[in-house]
Parts: sequence; C-alpha cells; structure tokens
Amino acid sequence: MNNQQAACVISDAYGRILLLHKTAVHAGSDIWDDSDMSGWDLPGGSVEPDETAEAAAVRRTYESTAILVRLIKSLGSDEVEADDGVHVYHWFQGVITGGEPDSGGADEYDDFDYFELEDLTSLALSESAQLLLPKLLDGEVALDPVNDV
Repeated sequence: MNNQQAACVISDAYGRILLLHKTAVHAGSDIWDDSDMSGWDLPGGSVEPDETAEAAAVRRTYESTAILVRLIKSLGSDEVEADDGVHVYHWFQGVITGGEPDSGGADEYDDFDYFELEDLTSLALSESAQLLLPKLLDGEVALDPVNDV
C-alpha cells in the first residue's frame, strides 16, 4: 500500500518552524515509530485518493491548526519502505494568510510552538519531520524568508 502524506513548513519572521505536539493517544499511527510516543509534527496529514498533495497540505494544515495558508514552493518529496507499504512524504513551504495557530480544533494535537531549526534535533519528531530535518540543516532544502511575524 502507498501511504501519501503532505506537510506544510511554516516559519515566522525569525526563521522558527511551526510544529504541532501530537498526543500519545494519537501518536500510534503509521508515521510514528512507537505507539506510546507523543511528539512533534509538521502541520499536514494524509492525501485523499482524489486530491493533490498541495491541496492536502492546505486542507490538513487548516484542520489541525485553524490557520489558512498559501503554498509558496515545493520543498520536495521522499519515500520510506515500511512493513505496511511505502510512505511517501511531500513537503511545501507555506505562509499564513488568515487565522492564528490553535491546536484546540484537532483532538490529535495538544500544543503548538515555533522552534529554531537547530533545536529540532533534540525533539521527538514524526517520521516526516525526521526525513526533512537533515535536508534543512544541510542546506539541501532552503526556506524562503518570511517578512511578517
């Protein structure tokens, strides 16, 4: 089975990345290594069979954070072989066009915060975030500057 995920990388004017904290009860999905683990995730989620990765990134970001985003560029894709099939991750840089981040709209998340890129290495991250982080740190993937906080 091919599991498609799309995530939105949102940074503030200071270059910090928005992450959502997934509660332990919801962390047992196929994008987490340990079902008892809670951890930090990029806004996003599953791509429905009839939608594009871009549409899923926008939709799932809104569903999980109550913010509207506009995608400004693709940050690439990667795939991982897993016991249940191939996991394909698509990443996009987005900018907030409306609303304020709020984790109260989705029961799978209990918190959100902005983090310095270097601080992400010390966090428990989803598989998607774990795959993207080295690309960001090594400069293989670069985020465009954001002008407003």
